[in-house]
This record gives sequence, structure tokens and C-alpha cells, in this order.
Amino acid sequence: MIITNSMKIGTSKYIRRETVVNISKSSEHTTNKPVAPSIDDIKPLQPESTENRPNTLSGKFKYYLEGYKSLSKAKLSSLVLATTMVGYGMAPCSFDLATFLIVTGGTWLTICSANSINQIIEVTNDSQMNRTKKRWLPTKKLTINHAKTFAVVTGATGVGSLLLINPLTSALAFSNLVLYTAVYTPLKQRQPVNTWIGAIVGAIPPMIGWAAGTGGAELGSWVIGAMLAFWQMPHFMALSYSLKDDYHRGGFKMLINTHPERVPGVILRYSLAMIPLGLIASLSGMTTWMYALDSLVPTGYLTYLALKFKKQQDKQTARSIFKFSLLMLPMMMGLMYLHKNPEPSISSATFKQAKENLFDLFEPNKQISNKTLA
Repeated sequence: MIITNSMKIGTSKYIRRETVVNISKSSEHTTNKPVAPSIDDIKPLQPESTENRPNTLSGKFKYYLEGYKSLSKAKLSSLVLATTMVGYGMAPCSFDLATFLIVTGGTWLTICSANSINQIIEVTNDSQMNRTKKRWLPTKKLTINHAKTFAVVTGATGVGSLLLINPLTSALAFSNLVLYTAVYTPLKQRQPVNTWIGAIVGAIPPMIGWAAGTGGAELGSWVIGAMLAFWQMPHFMALSYSLKDDYHRGGFKMLINTHPERVPGVILRYSLAMIPLGLIASLSGMTTWMYALDSLVPTGYLTYLALKFKKQQDKQTARSIFKFSLLMLPMMMGLMYLHKNPEPSISSATFKQAKENLFDLFEPNKQISNKTLA
């Protein structure tokens, strides 16, 4: 903002003075609303400093191990990998240790690659956010080229190793890698629809695990995928409610910043969408009917919190939804595994079989297939 003042000298001359005022530092005319970074704010990254790096072999190993953990978002990756294990565990197939190790390792490497590419693309945005500015790329502890090399090696190794199981498993992993890095990540800076794309990304890992076991994508695979996709919406929307200023600072177009009035409705709709998943899982023959009942406890409570947030939007309720969502996901997956059908078959986990089981509910003289009442 430029303020022009005129100073009179004598009787006929004026000196025109322009004072540049940084309104972001003014105590009288500013607000606390964060400002997204502009092109002028972006500074080129400098080469990483070697002053604080360890010189010993063991020290270097620990240093880069921590760096790779940061690039991979190790905690988040572990949660995603757990859903892959659940997908394999729920698939109607016999357990094979070699297959389990390959799908676990290959998926893990693919996740590491995707998260690394995400941070490479968003390094400038991350440097603006309180939540992410201490990551290894914004702080220049690792170079961009180093991160690129890590991403290429882990991605190629992960997707390639999954080919040892079957083509579908590898194709799902590769598709998810592309969807996350080439669609979801760029969209975060353009459209709030990025969150829905991210939900699809989160739905695919359990389907990778399932495909490793059966070589297909039967109904049970879609049920677990839907559970992950629906769960992510209230989980993330509640998180974004508390981080809306940080997302704005980073230049991300989240629904909480573009259309905050829609957030409570999104949370409620996807909470309600999770309620029938237990029934569908039972109808498919993937689980017993106890899962249809037990799953109503976590989904019902999430819906209660969503209704509460719909009536009154505040950080405390949003935080309650977020915290419960962290507990809810392992609860849903744990109950699913606990109530897994003791005699599953690939033929039972189909839409056709689910339809037949649904009709059988209204015919008392028929017994539902595959002992789903056990």
C-alpha cells in the first residue's frame, strides 16, 4: 500500500513523498487473517548445509534414516500399510507368508515414493505452514535431488516387486501412486475437490492387499475400500477445522477455507454413509452377522458427534470428531477381522451373492449362504 504525502516548503514549492507501508506489520489497520504466499515470496532453495552432518558411518546412517522417515511420513504410512494388511487378511484365501511379505514391502515402498513426491511438489507450501515447516525439505536437511532419487528408487522397486504377485496388485499400486502425485497433490492448490480424490487414494491400499490374495476385486474388497474412503471425510474435515489458517498460509484450497458452511454437512453425510457398511460386509459373506451389529457402535457414535457439530460448530466438537476417528478406524478393522467368515470363498464375496443373501433375510425357511449367521 502506498501513501502519498505532500510537504509545503515556503509559499510555492511542494515536495511529493511516497511512503511504503507494510500493512501486515501495522498495529492499527491489520487483522490476524493469514496471507497466502505470493510468487514474490518464493525464494530459491539453497544447497543443503553440510556443517551439522555427522562424519561417522553410523552417524550418517542414522541421519539419512531420519531423513527418509520424514520424506515417507512414517507414521501416516504405517497406518496406510495397516489397511493393506487388513485387506489381505480379510481376502478369502489361505495365508501365504511370501505373498504377505511382498505385498507389505511393495506397498510400503510405493507409499514412501508417493509421500516423497508430494513433499517435493509442496516444499514451498510446506515452508509456510507451522505444521510442516520443520520437515527435511523445507529446512534443507536433504536436497531436492536427493529426495527425487529416493522417490524414484522406492517407487520403481515397490511397484515392480508387486508384479511378483499378480498384475492387478501392481497396477493398483501404480495407479494410486499416479493419482496421489499427479492429481491429488496439484489439486490441493486449486480446488477443494482434492479431498474427495484423497479419499479414493486412501481406499485403494486395502484393495491392493485383497488383490494380492485373490487376484481380483470382489465385493469384500470394495466394502473395505468404501469404509476407508467414507471414514476419511469426517476425519479430515474435522482436522481441517482446526488448521484452516495454516492451510490458508500454505496456499491450499480446502473446503474449510472456500466454503466453510458446507463442512458440517459433509461430515454428517459420510458418517451416515458408514452405518450400512457392516450390513453389506455381512451380506457379502465376508463377515458374520455379528459385524453388522457390532459396527453400529462406532458408526453410531461418529454420527452422534457429526449431528452435534452440525448444530453447533466449534473447535472442541471438531477435535472430538478427529480424536474419535483415530480410534474408530482400528476398531472397525479389528471388529471386521474378529467376525471374519470362518469359511469364506471367492464366489461368496460377490454382488450376486450379497443380493441373494439379502432376499434370504425375508424368507425364514432359507439358510443364508456360507454360514454368515455363525
